[in-house]
Amino acid sequence: MSLSGQKKTKSKKTASRGLSTSAPNARTARARPGSTIQGPTGKQSSPAKTTGKAAGRDYHVGNLDQILVEKGAELLRKDGLHDLSLRKVAREAGVSHTAAYRHFDDKDALLAAIAREGFHRLHAYQSQAIRISGADFNLRFLNLGWTYVKFALENPEYARIMYGGAGLNFKDYPALASASRKSYRELLMSVRLCQQCSLISPGRSRQKTLAAWSIVHGLSMLLLDGQFPAPVSPAATRAGQSAQPEKKSPSEGSRTGIAMETMVKDIIVNLYYGLKS
Repeated sequence: MSLSGQKKTKSKKTASRGLSTSAPNARTARARPGSTIQGPTGKQSSPAKTTGKAAGRDYHVGNLDQILVEKGAELLRKDGLHDLSLRKVAREAGVSHTAAYRHFDDKDALLAAIAREGFHRLHAYQSQAIRISGADFNLRFLNLGWTYVKFALENPEYARIMYGGAGLNFKDYPALASASRKSYRELLMSVRLCQQCSLISPGRSRQKTLAAWSIVHGLSMLLLDGQFPAPVSPAATRAGQSAQPEKKSPSEGSRTGIAMETMVKDIIVNLYYGLKS
């Protein structure tokens, strides 16, 4: 080979090596999520924008609808109904608002799902009350009434929207209507069992169920709104202590909680005597 030919071959190899070092191959050019990418001018281009937790979760969270319900309930407890929005709930859940709209068409649809979850929880409370009452139908009736109030006090974010507080039309949400009927049937069955044992007069079982329901629901809302003074324990009053209620949940087993349960059951007993006629 001539000297000029050797020089040409050497220059081609040098150019080839220079090209391979200046241009990344396909493997090295593939950017990692969140990493910076060298642009053609040598400047760093910004990585693809994500929404923090929303990245990768919009399509891969199998129970996102339940997460949104739980986060929505938390925001209801903290901020109230009027400040709730689907965007806020999505942000709290760490997903984009478009992901939230794949599960719920609007705010009302989310509220209906939250209310439905509330009825499921109420039914769990009712099932426990029935279980501990055994075959004592009078005790079952009393425990179901107290359980309703207890549920409302422990779950105000659900209780306030379950019976129309959010302005929902149950006819538009069949699953919500079905869940509400399930909890109603437990009280209706309790009234009918008391009627079979002559604890409540026969007939008009639905009207009497409505009367029982109205009492405990109205009492629950009065307590939640602070319109009904919470009781104190008789022992505390006899000891000369302040009549102000303790700042504890009425269902935590404190003296105030015991007094609250006693008060509610006294009201239900008075109702019971009214239903006997």
